[in-house]
Amino acid sequence: MKATRKASCWGFMGEIRDVQNEIKEYLPDDCKDIVESLEYRYDDADIEDILEEIKELDEEMEV
Repeated sequence: MKATRKASCWGFMGEIRDVQNEIKEYLPDDCKDIVESLEYRYDDADIEDILEEIKELDEEMEV
């Protein structure tokens, strides 16, 4: 039996492999490999943590 996957306004839900495959369906062929880098994050996201992470990524990209 095939597992049911759902897409919601909060993202994709389900087992990580099913989620990765679902996301791949939306991407161009040359971008699908990036999905393998996705992983679950169990912590509750805090806006300050998210902004800090974005700032760090932006700084890394400037180098």
